[in-house]
Amino acid sequence: MAVDRKNPCVFPFKWENKTYHSCTMIDADGFWCATSVDTDSDVLTWGFCNDLCQLAGNHNFVSIQ
Repeated sequence: MAVDRKNPCVFPFKWENKTYHSCTMIDADGFWCATSVDTDSDVLTWGFCNDLCQLAGNHNFVSIQ
């Protein structure tokens, strides 16, 4: 999918009771992050990080899933 610059990563996010502050490869074949979270920081939507994705503290843009 094409990168969608309207949907940056949201940090921190929680996935399976663990908090992430950067993109992760947990449960996927590539780096991904949350693109929206609920009030408890649980992932609502996510996407794969593109080549600009860093592993710490940057606004990263993703392909929406």
